[in-house]
Amino acid sequence: MYHQRIQNEARRLGDNSSSEISDEYDVMKHALGERRGHIRGVGRVVKSVPAEMSSSYNTQSKGWQQNWKQQMREQVQQEVQAQMNENLHKMQAEFARQSEEMRQSFQQQQKDSQNEEEESESD
Repeated sequence: MYHQRIQNEARRLGDNSSSEISDEYDVMKHALGERRGHIRGVGRVVKSVPAEMSSSYNTQSKGWQQNWKQQMREQVQQEVQAQMNENLHKMQAEFARQSEEMRQSFQQQQKDSQNEEEESESD
């Protein structure tokens, strides 16, 4: 349940570069809300981070962001491609159905015209 909400929020914010969302924790806070000293889906929040850990975290966070953005782009591309393929198959099926209806209608018209010719010859 939380996972789906996080994914939906992440997709919604994915390419919005003006957003204040900067990492996975911000996405979770934004998607699920937060309480003082706690992030839903994560747990208790550390209030201060030593400088040496902070720089390491920022590097990891940027790497994660780039990886996440790339994964989101690929996922969106796959979803768009799947939707396009589905639409193409629907259009092909509809075209085949209409072609068959036209073929049957044409055959019926030919039979009707042959019957009319035979009736007029017998009169």
